[in-house]
Amino acid sequence: MIHCFPSVTARSLYPDQPRVVSEAFEVAPAVVERSRSDPCRMGEHLAGFILEHAFEDENCDGGRLRADALESVRLLVRTIT
Repeated sequence: MIHCFPSVTARSLYPDQPRVVSEAFEVAPAVVERSRSDPCRMGEHLAGFILEHAFEDENCDGGRLRADALESVRLLVRTIT
């Protein structure tokens, strides 16, 4: 799965969202390192999920976004193993 991200001019984050996105990304290294699957694919999936959901929801919460991203990775791993 390849994520195509829109240009910065097409969409932008709300003022508080960079903090929320960085909170969600804190889990990324551990998830990618523990993955028995392709680390590049896991990293791409995690990044795509977090960014897409941050762009869609101006009131997203870092903890909820992180939990949803982890669940998304778990489901992806289940489908490829």
